[in-house]
Amino acid sequence: MTVTAFDTSERRAWAAQADACAGSFGTLCAYPVPRLLKGRRDRGRYGDRDRVRTRGEGGGRTDPSTVAVATRNAGSVAAMRYHHVDVFTDRPYSGNSLAVFPEADPLTGAQMRAITQELRHFESVFLVRDTARGRSRTWRARVFDLAGELDFAGHPLIGAAAVLHALHGAADHEAWTLRLPGRPVEVTTERRGPGRYARLLDQGAAAFLGRPDPEGLAGLFALEPADLDPDLPPEVVSKGLRYLVLPVRGDALARARVTQPLDAPLARAGAEFAYLLDAAAMEGRHWNNDGLLEDVATGSGAGCAAAYLRGHGRIGSGERTLLRQGRFTGRPSKMTVSADGHGRAIGPVRVGGGVALVGEGHLRELPPS
Repeated sequence: MTVTAFDTSERRAWAAQADACAGSFGTLCAYPVPRLLKGRRDRGRYGDRDRVRTRGEGGGRTDPSTVAVATRNAGSVAAMRYHHVDVFTDRPYSGNSLAVFPEADPLTGAQMRAITQELRHFESVFLVRDTARGRSRTWRARVFDLAGELDFAGHPLIGAAAVLHALHGAADHEAWTLRLPGRPVEVTTERRGPGRYARLLDQGAAAFLGRPDPEGLAGLFALEPADLDPDLPPEVVSKGLRYLVLPVRGDALARARVTQPLDAPLARAGAEFAYLLDAAAMEGRHWNNDGLLEDVATGSGAGCAAAYLRGHGRIGSGERTLLRQGRFTGRPSKMTVSADGHGRAIGPVRVGGGVALVGEGHLRELPPS
Protein backbone atom coordinates (compact mmCIF):
# COMPACT_ATOMS: atom_id res chain seq x y z
CA MET A 1 0.00 0.00 0.00
CA THR A 2 1.29 3.50 -0.88
CA VAL A 3 2.36 5.59 2.12
CA THR A 4 1.06 9.12 1.65
CA ALA A 5 2.39 12.36 3.10
CA PHE A 6 -0.59 12.32 5.46
CA ASP A 7 0.37 8.86 6.74
CA THR A 8 3.93 10.01 7.38
CA SER A 9 2.86 13.12 9.27
CA GLU A 10 0.38 11.17 11.40
CA ARG A 11 2.99 8.58 12.39
CA ARG A 12 5.42 11.31 13.30
CA ALA A 13 2.80 13.12 15.39
CA TRP A 14 1.80 10.04 17.41
CA ALA A 15 5.22 8.41 17.73
CA ALA A 16 5.99 7.35 21.34
CA GLN A 17 2.75 8.93 22.59
CA ALA A 18 0.77 5.83 23.49
CA ASP A 19 -1.05 7.34 26.46
CA ALA A 20 -2.23 10.35 24.47
CA CYS A 21 -3.40 8.10 21.67
CA ALA A 22 -5.19 5.83 24.14
CA GLY A 23 -7.22 8.76 25.41
CA SER A 24 -8.34 9.75 21.93
CA PHE A 25 -7.93 7.62 18.81
CA GLY A 26 -6.97 4.53 20.81
CA THR A 27 -10.43 4.44 22.38
CA LEU A 28 -12.07 5.18 19.05
CA CYS A 29 -10.19 2.35 17.36
CA ALA A 30 -10.35 -0.15 20.23
CA TYR A 31 -13.02 -2.26 18.56
CA PRO A 32 -11.41 -2.81 15.12
CA VAL A 33 -7.76 -3.12 16.23
CA PRO A 34 -7.92 -6.79 17.37
CA ARG A 35 -9.56 -7.76 14.10
CA LEU A 36 -6.93 -5.91 12.11
CA LEU A 37 -4.24 -7.71 14.05
CA LYS A 38 -5.83 -11.03 13.14
CA GLY A 39 -6.09 -10.07 9.49
CA ARG A 40 -9.87 -10.20 9.53
CA ARG A 41 -12.57 -8.00 8.10
CA ASP A 42 -15.02 -6.42 10.47
CA ARG A 43 -18.66 -6.38 9.57
CA GLY A 44 -20.22 -2.97 9.39
CA ARG A 45 -23.78 -1.97 10.12
CA TYR A 46 -26.25 -4.81 9.63
CA GLY A 47 -24.08 -7.03 7.48
CA ASP A 48 -22.30 -4.61 5.13
CA ARG A 49 -18.61 -5.56 5.01
CA ASP A 50 -16.29 -2.58 5.38
CA ARG A 51 -12.52 -2.43 5.65
CA VAL A 52 -11.76 -0.67 8.94
CA ARG A 53 -8.48 1.19 9.38
CA THR A 54 -6.73 2.77 12.29
CA ARG A 55 -5.74 6.39 11.87
CA GLY A 56 -2.70 6.70 9.63
CA GLU A 57 -2.73 3.02 8.61
CA GLY A 58 -0.45 2.31 5.67
CA GLY A 59 2.24 -0.05 4.49
CA GLY A 60 4.77 0.65 7.25
CA ARG A 61 4.92 -0.35 10.91
CA THR A 62 2.55 1.02 13.54
CA ASP A 63 4.02 2.20 16.84
CA PRO A 64 3.92 -0.98 19.01
CA SER A 65 3.08 0.93 22.20
CA THR A 66 0.07 2.55 20.52
CA VAL A 67 -1.26 -0.82 19.32
CA ALA A 68 -0.75 -2.37 22.74
CA VAL A 69 -2.77 0.31 24.52
CA ALA A 70 -5.55 0.20 21.91
CA THR A 71 -5.66 -3.59 22.19
CA ARG A 72 -6.03 -3.41 25.97
CA ASN A 73 -9.02 -1.12 25.45
CA ALA A 74 -10.71 -3.59 23.08
CA GLY A 75 -13.88 -5.14 24.49
CA SER A 76 -14.46 -2.21 26.82
CA VAL A 77 -16.68 0.81 26.28
CA ALA A 78 -15.93 1.42 22.61
CA ALA A 79 -16.70 -2.22 21.78
CA MET A 80 -19.91 -2.51 23.82
CA ARG A 81 -22.32 -2.16 20.94
CA TYR A 82 -26.01 -2.90 21.23
CA HIS A 83 -28.88 -3.14 18.79
CA HIS A 84 -32.40 -1.88 19.33
CA VAL A 85 -34.95 -4.17 17.66
CA ASP A 86 -38.72 -4.53 17.70
CA VAL A 87 -40.00 -8.11 17.86
CA PHE A 88 -43.32 -9.64 16.76
CA THR A 89 -43.87 -6.93 14.17
CA ASP A 90 -42.89 -6.11 10.59
CA ARG A 91 -42.35 -2.39 11.17
CA PRO A 92 -40.32 -0.31 13.63
CA TYR A 93 -41.96 1.40 16.61
CA SER A 94 -44.45 -1.39 17.14
CA GLY A 95 -44.19 -4.84 18.67
CA ASN A 96 -41.99 -5.57 21.69
CA SER A 97 -38.73 -3.61 21.90
CA LEU A 98 -35.46 -5.24 22.92
CA ALA A 99 -31.78 -4.45 23.42
CA VAL A 100 -29.38 -7.05 21.97
CA PHE A 101 -25.70 -7.05 22.96
CA PRO A 102 -23.99 -9.31 20.39
CA GLU A 103 -20.48 -9.19 21.96
CA ALA A 104 -21.06 -9.29 25.71
CA ASP A 105 -17.90 -11.23 26.62
CA PRO A 106 -16.52 -8.65 29.10
CA LEU A 107 -19.74 -8.28 31.11
CA THR A 108 -20.60 -9.87 34.44
CA GLY A 109 -24.14 -10.84 35.39
CA ALA A 110 -24.36 -7.84 37.71
CA GLN A 111 -23.41 -5.52 34.86
CA MET A 112 -25.96 -7.15 32.55
CA ARG A 113 -28.69 -6.57 35.10
CA ALA A 114 -27.63 -2.95 35.66
CA ILE A 115 -27.58 -2.25 31.92
CA THR A 116 -31.05 -3.78 31.50
CA GLN A 117 -32.42 -1.60 34.28
CA GLU A 118 -30.77 1.46 32.76
CA LEU A 119 -32.15 0.94 29.24
CA ARG A 120 -35.62 0.11 30.57
CA HIS A 121 -36.57 -2.29 27.80
CA PHE A 122 -38.84 -5.04 29.09
CA GLU A 123 -35.87 -7.40 28.57
CA SER A 124 -32.30 -7.36 27.24
CA VAL A 125 -30.25 -10.26 25.86
CA PHE A 126 -26.47 -10.66 26.02
CA LEU A 127 -24.61 -12.94 23.60
CA VAL A 128 -21.17 -14.57 23.61
CA ARG A 129 -19.96 -16.62 20.65
CA ASP A 130 -19.36 -20.31 21.38
CA THR A 131 -15.80 -20.88 20.12
CA ALA A 132 -15.93 -24.67 20.24
CA ARG A 133 -15.15 -26.39 16.94
CA GLY A 134 -18.21 -27.06 14.82
CA ARG A 135 -20.35 -24.42 16.53
CA SER A 136 -20.07 -21.52 14.09
CA ARG A 137 -23.78 -20.79 14.49
CA THR A 138 -23.90 -21.17 18.28
CA TRP A 139 -23.95 -18.39 20.87
CA ARG A 140 -24.32 -18.45 24.63
CA ALA A 141 -27.24 -16.24 25.69
CA ARG A 142 -28.27 -14.65 28.97
CA VAL A 143 -31.62 -12.88 29.27
CA PHE A 144 -32.45 -10.24 31.89
CA ASP A 145 -35.61 -8.35 32.70
CA LEU A 146 -35.86 -5.44 35.12
CA ALA A 147 -35.92 -7.77 38.12
CA GLY A 148 -33.08 -10.16 37.22
CA GLU A 149 -32.00 -13.06 35.02
CA LEU A 150 -34.58 -15.33 33.37
CA ASP A 151 -34.21 -19.04 32.65
CA PHE A 152 -36.07 -18.59 29.38
CA ALA A 153 -37.80 -15.85 27.37
CA GLY A 154 -39.13 -15.94 23.83
CA HIS A 155 -38.92 -12.47 22.37
CA PRO A 156 -35.25 -11.83 23.41
CA LEU A 157 -34.09 -15.04 21.72
CA ILE A 158 -36.04 -14.23 18.57
CA GLY A 159 -34.65 -10.70 18.43
CA ALA A 160 -31.13 -11.96 19.15
CA ALA A 161 -31.29 -14.42 16.25
CA ALA A 162 -32.37 -11.65 13.87
CA VAL A 163 -29.40 -9.51 14.91
CA LEU A 164 -27.04 -12.47 14.43
CA HIS A 165 -28.48 -12.98 10.95
CA ALA A 166 -27.92 -9.31 10.15
CA LEU A 167 -24.32 -9.42 11.39
CA HIS A 168 -23.21 -12.92 10.38
CA GLY A 169 -25.75 -14.48 8.00
CA ALA A 170 -24.73 -14.91 4.38
CA ALA A 171 -27.89 -16.62 3.10
CA ASP A 172 -31.52 -15.54 3.22
CA HIS A 173 -32.33 -18.48 5.51
CA GLU A 174 -30.17 -19.31 8.54
CA ALA A 175 -30.37 -21.45 11.68
CA TRP A 176 -28.91 -20.55 15.07
CA THR A 177 -28.41 -22.31 18.40
CA LEU A 178 -28.72 -20.10 21.48
CA ARG A 179 -27.46 -21.77 24.63
CA LEU A 180 -29.24 -20.53 27.73
CA PRO A 181 -27.75 -21.42 31.14
CA GLY A 182 -30.29 -24.25 31.42
CA ARG A 183 -30.73 -25.53 27.87
CA PRO A 184 -30.16 -24.78 24.19
CA VAL A 185 -32.89 -23.54 21.86
CA GLU A 186 -33.00 -23.51 18.06
CA VAL A 187 -34.07 -20.45 16.07
CA THR A 188 -34.44 -20.21 12.30
CA THR A 189 -34.37 -16.79 10.61
CA GLU A 190 -35.35 -15.46 7.20
CA ARG A 191 -34.20 -12.19 5.65
CA ARG A 192 -37.19 -10.40 4.14
CA GLY A 193 -35.69 -7.05 3.21
CA PRO A 194 -33.46 -4.30 4.59
CA GLY A 195 -33.73 -4.45 8.35
CA ARG A 196 -36.60 -6.94 8.23
CA TYR A 197 -36.48 -10.55 9.40
CA ALA A 198 -38.86 -13.36 10.22
CA ARG A 199 -37.96 -16.08 12.66
CA LEU A 200 -39.27 -19.26 14.26
CA LEU A 201 -38.27 -20.38 17.76
CA ASP A 202 -38.53 -24.06 18.69
CA GLN A 203 -39.37 -24.03 22.40
CA GLY A 204 -39.34 -27.81 22.77
CA ALA A 205 -41.91 -29.89 24.65
CA ALA A 206 -44.43 -28.50 27.12
CA ALA A 207 -45.04 -29.67 30.68
CA PHE A 208 -48.55 -29.56 32.16
CA LEU A 209 -48.21 -29.01 35.91
CA GLY A 210 -51.76 -29.04 37.23
CA ARG A 211 -55.12 -27.31 37.28
CA PRO A 212 -55.49 -25.01 40.28
CA ASP A 213 -58.81 -24.26 41.96
CA PRO A 214 -60.33 -21.33 40.02
CA GLU A 215 -61.70 -19.84 43.26
CA GLY A 216 -60.26 -16.35 43.64
CA LEU A 217 -58.25 -16.34 40.40
CA ALA A 218 -60.56 -13.95 38.55
CA GLY A 219 -60.32 -11.44 41.40
CA LEU A 220 -56.56 -11.17 40.96
CA PHE A 221 -57.34 -9.36 37.69
CA ALA A 222 -60.39 -7.31 38.83
CA LEU A 223 -62.70 -9.81 37.11
CA GLU A 224 -65.70 -11.83 38.22
CA PRO A 225 -65.91 -15.65 38.19
CA ALA A 226 -68.40 -15.36 35.32
CA ASP A 227 -65.63 -13.75 33.21
CA LEU A 228 -63.70 -17.03 33.15
CA ASP A 229 -64.27 -19.31 30.16
CA PRO A 230 -66.50 -22.15 31.46
CA ASP A 231 -65.23 -24.56 28.80
CA LEU A 232 -61.50 -24.12 29.49
CA PRO A 233 -60.03 -24.65 32.98
CA PRO A 234 -57.13 -22.66 34.43
CA GLU A 235 -53.93 -24.67 34.03
CA VAL A 236 -50.22 -24.27 34.78
CA VAL A 237 -48.04 -24.92 31.73
CA SER A 238 -44.25 -24.68 31.51
CA LYS A 239 -41.87 -24.13 28.61
CA GLY A 240 -39.02 -23.18 30.93
CA LEU A 241 -41.13 -20.67 32.86
CA ARG A 242 -44.31 -21.76 34.66
CA TYR A 243 -47.36 -19.84 33.44
CA LEU A 244 -50.87 -19.98 34.80
CA VAL A 245 -52.94 -19.92 31.60
CA LEU A 246 -56.21 -18.29 32.61
CA PRO A 247 -58.87 -18.41 29.85
CA VAL A 248 -61.43 -15.58 29.85
CA ARG A 249 -64.37 -14.64 27.63
CA GLY A 250 -66.35 -11.67 26.34
CA ASP A 251 -64.83 -8.27 27.10
CA ALA A 252 -62.97 -9.56 30.15
CA LEU A 253 -59.58 -9.19 28.50
CA ALA A 254 -60.18 -5.47 27.95
CA ARG A 255 -61.31 -4.94 31.56
CA ALA A 256 -58.57 -6.95 33.23
CA ARG A 257 -55.94 -5.33 35.45
CA VAL A 258 -53.67 -6.54 38.23
CA THR A 259 -55.17 -5.60 41.61
CA GLN A 260 -52.48 -6.96 43.95
CA PRO A 261 -48.96 -8.42 43.73
CA LEU A 262 -49.20 -11.81 42.04
CA ASP A 263 -46.11 -13.58 43.37
CA ALA A 264 -47.71 -15.22 46.42
CA PRO A 265 -51.04 -16.32 44.86
CA LEU A 266 -49.30 -17.62 41.76
CA ALA A 267 -46.80 -19.55 43.88
CA ARG A 268 -49.70 -21.22 45.70
CA ALA A 269 -51.02 -22.28 42.29
CA GLY A 270 -47.60 -23.66 41.30
CA ALA A 271 -46.92 -20.88 38.77
CA GLU A 272 -44.45 -18.03 38.34
CA PHE A 273 -46.43 -15.83 35.95
CA ALA A 274 -49.95 -15.51 34.55
CA TYR A 275 -51.14 -15.31 30.94
CA LEU A 276 -54.73 -14.26 30.33
CA LEU A 277 -56.06 -15.87 27.16
CA ASP A 278 -59.19 -15.21 25.13
CA ALA A 279 -59.24 -18.45 23.12
CA ALA A 280 -62.15 -17.33 20.93
CA ALA A 281 -60.42 -14.11 19.86
CA MET A 282 -56.91 -15.63 19.99
CA GLU A 283 -55.58 -12.75 22.06
CA GLY A 284 -53.61 -12.62 25.31
CA ARG A 285 -52.34 -10.26 28.03
CA HIS A 286 -49.49 -10.48 30.52
CA TRP A 287 -48.15 -8.18 33.24
CA ASN A 288 -45.19 -8.09 35.56
CA ASN A 289 -46.26 -9.64 38.83
CA ASP A 290 -46.41 -6.23 40.51
CA GLY A 291 -48.88 -5.09 37.85
CA LEU A 292 -46.97 -1.91 37.10
CA LEU A 293 -45.87 -2.90 33.61
CA GLU A 294 -47.81 -4.76 30.92
CA ASP A 295 -45.81 -6.78 28.44
CA VAL A 296 -46.30 -5.99 24.76
CA ALA A 297 -45.76 -9.54 23.46
CA THR A 298 -44.69 -12.51 25.58
CA GLY A 299 -42.99 -15.28 23.60
CA SER A 300 -42.72 -17.67 26.54
CA GLY A 301 -46.35 -17.07 27.52
CA ALA A 302 -47.46 -17.51 23.91
CA GLY A 303 -45.68 -20.87 23.81
CA CYS A 304 -47.54 -22.01 26.91
CA ALA A 305 -50.82 -20.75 25.43
CA ALA A 306 -50.14 -22.70 22.22
CA ALA A 307 -49.44 -25.89 24.17
CA TYR A 308 -52.59 -25.32 26.22
CA LEU A 309 -54.76 -24.75 23.13
CA ARG A 310 -53.38 -27.89 21.46
CA GLY A 311 -53.82 -29.91 24.64
CA HIS A 312 -57.49 -28.90 24.76
CA GLY A 313 -58.05 -29.49 21.05
CA ARG A 314 -58.56 -25.83 20.13
CA ILE A 315 -55.87 -25.88 17.43
CA GLY A 316 -54.76 -28.76 15.21
CA SER A 317 -51.46 -30.59 15.63
CA GLY A 318 -48.80 -28.53 13.87
CA GLU A 319 -51.38 -25.95 12.78
CA ARG A 320 -49.95 -22.43 12.63
CA THR A 321 -52.26 -19.82 14.04
CA LEU A 322 -51.99 -16.14 14.94
CA LEU A 323 -51.99 -15.00 18.56
CA ARG A 324 -52.31 -11.27 19.22
CA GLN A 325 -51.07 -9.26 22.18
CA GLY A 326 -50.15 -5.65 22.99
CA ARG A 327 -53.34 -3.93 21.80
CA PHE A 328 -53.89 -2.36 25.21
CA THR A 329 -50.35 -1.00 25.38
CA GLY A 330 -50.63 0.83 22.05
CA ARG A 331 -48.11 -1.54 20.40
CA PRO A 332 -50.15 -4.33 18.78
CA SER A 333 -48.10 -7.46 18.13
CA LYS A 334 -48.62 -10.67 16.19
CA MET A 335 -47.14 -14.04 17.14
CA THR A 336 -47.38 -17.17 15.01
CA VAL A 337 -47.80 -20.21 17.29
CA SER A 338 -48.10 -23.96 16.73
CA ALA A 339 -47.83 -27.13 18.78
CA ASP A 340 -47.58 -30.80 17.85
CA GLY A 341 -48.86 -33.81 19.78
CA HIS A 342 -51.96 -34.91 21.63
CA GLY A 343 -53.33 -34.78 25.16
CA ARG A 344 -50.59 -34.04 27.68
CA ALA A 345 -47.78 -35.05 25.29
CA ILE A 346 -47.36 -31.73 23.48
CA GLY A 347 -44.21 -30.77 21.61
CA PRO A 348 -42.46 -29.29 19.96
CA VAL A 349 -44.03 -25.89 20.50
CA ARG A 350 -43.02 -23.12 18.09
CA VAL A 351 -43.42 -19.35 18.30
CA GLY A 352 -42.56 -16.99 15.44
CA GLY A 353 -43.06 -13.55 14.00
CA GLY A 354 -41.33 -10.58 12.43
CA VAL A 355 -38.37 -8.55 13.65
CA ALA A 356 -37.58 -4.95 12.65
CA LEU A 357 -34.08 -3.54 13.21
CA VAL A 358 -34.56 -0.02 14.59
CA GLY A 359 -31.10 1.26 15.53
CA GLU A 360 -27.79 0.64 17.24
CA GLY A 361 -25.46 2.38 19.65
CA HIS A 362 -22.67 1.86 22.16
CA LEU A 363 -22.22 2.39 25.88
CA ARG A 364 -19.75 5.11 26.82
CA GLU A 365 -19.30 3.68 30.31
CA LEU A 366 -20.00 0.31 31.92
CA PRO A 367 -21.56 -0.17 35.35
CA PRO A 368 -19.42 -1.51 38.22
CA SER A 369 -18.85 -5.24 38.06
